[in-house]
Amino acid sequence: MSVTLHLSWLDLLWLVPLALYGLWWNYIATMSVRERWGGLPMASKVLAFAPVLASWLLDVLCNVVIISVLGLEWPREITLTKRLKRWKAMATISPRRARVARWACANIINAFDEGHC
Repeated sequence: MSVTLHLSWLDLLWLVPLALYGLWWNYIATMSVRERWGGLPMASKVLAFAPVLASWLLDVLCNVVIISVLGLEWPREITLTKRLKRWKAMATISPRRARVARWACANIINAFDEGHC
């Protein structure tokens, strides 16, 4: 017995915000773990490894697939934060991308880890 998955373009449109929202939740959790890493017992560090790795993989996937399509460019960086930092620096070349990056950094990313982006 085989199971086939049929996704329409409309289905994919729902997956984009869902993936980005999931990435944000994972980012918040990962920053919480990172903040406390030095004081965590070894058992907590071992248990946190898989979710942190999954969060990083989701970051890479969102950057390479979703943001590449939305930003209309091939990825030069592996993570979304690195891409946003580059976009912020290129205000004269691409004002639209710079505005998006400044907004995302100020309102979404740096709110949970000051100076991250």
